[in-house]
Amino acid sequence: MDIALESLADKIRQHPKLVIADDFEIAMERTDLRARRFRNGKASSETHSSELWVSLRILHRKRG
Repeated sequence: MDIALESLADKIRQHPKLVIADDFEIAMERTDLRARRFRNGKASSETHSSELWVSLRILHRKRG
């Protein structure tokens, strides 16, 4: 996991709702896409995009 994702995971772990959780689950996926368009057999354009997906699930909350 790169530094940016580790930093995000640390911030999520410190979230106030998670401080009261006994157990939680974090899933992250990062996607980098690169698309090229061709016209008459030659590259006409190129695009780049990056997406980050984060899912958080609290499994057990502390009682009391």
